[in-house]
Amino acid sequence: MKRSALAITALACALLSMTEGLLIQPRCRCTGSVQKPISDDSIVKMEKFKPGPHCKNVEIIATVKFEEKRTLCFDPNAEWVQDALKRYVLDFQVVLFFSSSLVSLVLISHFKTKQHCI
Repeated sequence: MKRSALAITALACALLSMTEGLLIQPRCRCTGSVQKPISDDSIVKMEKFKPGPHCKNVEIIATVKFEEKRTLCFDPNAEWVQDALKRYVLDFQVVLFFSSSLVSLVLISHFKTKQHCI
């Protein structure tokens, strides 16, 4: 009887230690979004996150550069955001994010400014 309890305890410890390295996004990344249009020259990168187990909303997160780089959330339904997506998307990369032991796909869009492509 003691051996079976020891085996169950060892198995439970092994299973719990396997989850230590997983990236878990338990909730939405954006709590609010910028409503005011941002200049195209200020947008360095935009990421579009599809709904998944971590969040039921489409999220658009942009890296913008004013005096320093900042990360902002944009309203995915705003007309100016949709226009920016259409004008400046150069290519897509598929990135895997682990969320509650499920893999969700994320499209990352790279945006072009007047001077260079980042």
